[in-house]
Amino acid sequence: MNALNAARWILVPLLCHALSLQALPPFLTVVDKVRRSLNPNLAIMGLLPTIYDSRTKEQQSLLAELQAHWSGRVFPPIRASTRVAEASHHGVSLLQYKPRSPVADAYRHLAQEVMAYD
Repeated sequence: MNALNAARWILVPLLCHALSLQALPPFLTVVDKVRRSLNPNLAIMGLLPTIYDSRTKEQQSLLAELQAHWSGRVFPPIRASTRVAEASHHGVSLLQYKPRSPVADAYRHLAQEVMAYD
């Protein structure tokens, strides 16, 4: 609650799984309550699908559903990668472990978009 009260905007990471999508409305209810009672300037920058596997029809379908409902506010998905787990296992950031991997490039692109947001 304190973070939502102090924030100007939020980026909502989520998995393209049914349970994640089911958890989204209750979370958005909390965001709305914070907006109405504590922080009227709080805005949702967008949704960030993470650990996305485009090979599964379920994830493709859920991503399409998100994009249809949140038109223009869904960031390009960050694909699943074993490199993230490997970096964590080695105790370093992904950008240190495999700086030129596709997932590292995706996070750099996301960071540029976030920095340009306002």
